Amino acid sequence: MGAICREYRTPAYAVSMSIMTVAEKTLVAPANLSGPTKLNISVGEGANSAPYANDTLEFLFTSSVGARVTMGSGIAASAPTLDIGTGEYGWLSFIFNGSVWVETGRTVTI
Repeated sequence: MGAICREYRTPAYAVSMSIMTVAEKTLVAPANLSGPTKLNISVGEGANSAPYANDTLEFLFTSSVGARVTMGSGIAASAPTLDIGTGEYGWLSFIFNGSVWVETGRTVTI
């Protein structure tokens, strides 16, 4: 069994974030959200390109002003948005089923 390929990203805040993964396990911790953002996640270009079925992706958001994360393309989520209050942390996790990123968990904490 091979080693797990991990990736950690810290993109700048943007109104629309597009994520493309190349690792089995990716953690994305964007800069502090200063407003709403729409999250789009790449689903790859075929069976022989990343992401691969069973890859995982997690997001850790922080917000000092209160923010809303809206689910965009490539995502099958339990709800279309995640609201993060002022000073709170938001967490989303996904697993790739071969065609879409399926939400496996979410929470907001202070």
